[in-house]
Amino acid sequence: MAIKSATQTETSVAAITVADLLSDLDIPDEIGAAPYTGSQQQLVSITRWLAMQFGKELLYTLKQPTPSALVKECKKMFAKWWDYLTDRVEVADDLKKVIFYNFRDAFEHTTHKMLTGYDLPKTKDGFQHNALRGLRKATGHGDAALLLYRIRYWWPKATVVQCGKKWIAKTHKQWADELGISPRTYRTAQDRLLERGLIETITAEFKGHSMLHLRPTPEAVALFQHEVAGEV
Repeated sequence: MAIKSATQTETSVAAITVADLLSDLDIPDEIGAAPYTGSQQQLVSITRWLAMQFGKELLYTLKQPTPSALVKECKKMFAKWWDYLTDRVEVADDLKKVIFYNFRDAFEHTTHKMLTGYDLPKTKDGFQHNALRGLRKATGHGDAALLLYRIRYWWPKATVVQCGKKWIAKTHKQWADELGISPRTYRTAQDRLLERGLIETITAEFKGHSMLHLRPTPEAVALFQHEVAGEV
């Protein structure tokens, strides 16, 4: 989401709405129609909405949404948002950490949901946990982590049964296209997961064609942060 350069408005902040003040952002009525107060709660609401929109747009344009790429883009967009906001209104410096936390939190929730189909889970201590970051650490490879992320999304939907087990049936090209990477890069990611014992694969007939079938191992399912009865 592009943020235009802003100039200080001469209109009294107390006399205008959020939409008036931030007129170059397509803010929804439930946020934009309210009189601008500059309160922490209001700034957080605006920030979270913006971060959600940015997360959605980024996943449609980023070719390889690896954990490191997402973190980098999140920080970059927040810097633009902070400059934009403080150019228009007075914001206490001690609010920057609060605004950043909420920007990152909303961004991670949105991208996690779009990539996996699941809400961002919580750890036992109640704090949110970015599962993609955890998979990156487990695999040591960004593309492998992203592939495992998508396997987690498709696994509950898998209905193909071969050798008495459930499988996900997709060609190498279908996986590569879904991940926004080349077939060669996809094979490297697949090999990394095989080496780590996180997936198993077979080649079997599907709809009249010989096709790659893969499934996560119990070790991989344990990394997914969601326990679904009967998956393995």
